[in-house]
Amino acid sequence: ALRRAASAASATALVLVLTACGTSSNVAADAPAETTTSASSTPSATPSPTKSATPSPTPSPTPSPTPTPTPTPDPNDFSPSTVTGTGASVVPMPAGATIGLVTASHDGSSNFAVWAMDAANEQVDLLVNEIGDYAGTVPWGIRDENITSLQIEADGNWSITLAPLLSAPELAFPASGAGSSVYIYRGGAATPTFSHQGESNFSVWVYGTSNDLLINEIGAYSGTHAMKAGPSVIVIEADGAWSIS
Repeated sequence: ALRRAASAASATALVLVLTACGTSSNVAADAPAETTTSASSTPSATPSPTKSATPSPTPSPTPSPTPTPTPTPDPNDFSPSTVTGTGASVVPMPAGATIGLVTASHDGSSNFAVWAMDAANEQVDLLVNEIGDYAGTVPWGIRDENITSLQIEADGNWSITLAPLLSAPELAFPASGAGSSVYIYRGGAATPTFSHQGESNFSVWVYGTSNDLLINEIGAYSGTHAMKAGPSVIVIEADGAWSIS
């Protein structure tokens, strides 16, 4: 457009110059004694360049929201389940779980045993081994993680409840109970006194940064023991009433 405008201006200026020259020639022919000065043509104004339109900015793409990661389910946080039966049987463990609690009961008159078994059906840990009636809670998988089932040996009716380890109650002093029990201890270092009023084995295990057998006695017992700070799992095996103060 600028080049066309400049070409048109040059053509106009050229026409004006030629017209002025032609006029001068005619005047000179009619009056030779008079000198005529031809007027210079006024140059046309150069047009201002046309401003280009400012391009609109390209909109930035809207970022997609970052998806919230789905938490991976913990196989050891399973729903409690109860199985009942009579005589010998096999109870499978929750799929994928490696640790938990077994609450067992038996109302027979002969031996009642609960064996923890691995995938090859090898006996891994003897969880319960009592004569006659029994009621108590013991951990499974706390010493061996490859347990896939429980082998039940009984002569009477029995009940097995499987629950997550962290469903165990927290231990606070003073505490008391009867029979085998499992607790979660979150307190500091302490020196509690343990007592037992029974006839058979009384043991207290502490599973934490190390595995400590605090007590392993037969029959009635009373004694004070040093305990490390938690968190830890306290496993009490007893056939009678016990207390911690």
